[in-house]
Amino acid sequence: MKTNSPSTTQKPFENGKLLYESSEKLIEWTDNLNRFRRDFTIAGFNVPQLDLALIEAMRSRSSQEKRYECYLDEVLKESVQLPRGLWNVETRKSLQPEERSKYLDFLQNAIQSNEFGPLGNSQTHAILDPNYILYSNLKVRDITTWEKHISVVERQKQSEIHKFHERINLISPSARTVDSSNVIKVIQAIADEQKLECALVEKGRTPRVILRTEIADGISMYLEWSDLLALRKWGSLQLVFVVQESDRQIWASGEIRSCPFAVGLSRLVPGGDWYSWKNADWDSMVLGFLANAEFLRICSNQLGNA
Repeated sequence: MKTNSPSTTQKPFENGKLLYESSEKLIEWTDNLNRFRRDFTIAGFNVPQLDLALIEAMRSRSSQEKRYECYLDEVLKESVQLPRGLWNVETRKSLQPEERSKYLDFLQNAIQSNEFGPLGNSQTHAILDPNYILYSNLKVRDITTWEKHISVVERQKQSEIHKFHERINLISPSARTVDSSNVIKVIQAIADEQKLECALVEKGRTPRVILRTEIADGISMYLEWSDLLALRKWGSLQLVFVVQESDRQIWASGEIRSCPFAVGLSRLVPGGDWYSWKNADWDSMVLGFLANAEFLRICSNQLGNA
């Protein structure tokens, strides 16, 4: 497994923000996200499509509205320009007028003036898409529909485990114990299969494994796993995509860093977080790692085709 030595020539990020040039490149990169999502689906990862279908079925959109994926892309473009990528209704107020999304402004004004009608607990500090607001309230508003959706998602995950069983068997260690050693073996095997750089940053009780690839000129994306306890107890994969300038080091062991931009798969592929949730068996866990790494690979492969 490849490891990286700390560099002494790099300065820390100011306020956890990307450089201006890097932000511009990353905003351009987001224009390709629909293509990445399409290729992700073509590769056989269909769970996100179930979420998208349910979100769009929540209500009929007006002619001025766009689908949820478009909303999410606008959120990402604003997030890129915020410290540590922390986006919500309050933090977006700090953006300059030319940095703000006109579509998000429209949604925010429409919600505040009640143009979309009652949306329940809107969580307007974090969500501006009216369909997603209704979706996020399903557990309270319509538990029967929510439970049916979970069942459909779980069946789809099992279908994908069956579809990818040969790949899963190749990258999965013979032992099925959920411990750091086996998880690291799985991630390393996926990295080898996907031809992604892999680094074990910390060992012992708090292992952190990082996959890295370049997604644009001078911009790298990392996929980090770090929480064995959540994986062992709840089947929850604590995976995060981090974007940084390519010439910066993979952070040193134990370092508390201020990431300029860090998101989960669901911020890049709507519904992608289901791969990180409630993995009741070892094969589901391997599928979750594989799905996240596959999306990272797709972003890398598209670099030469942009």
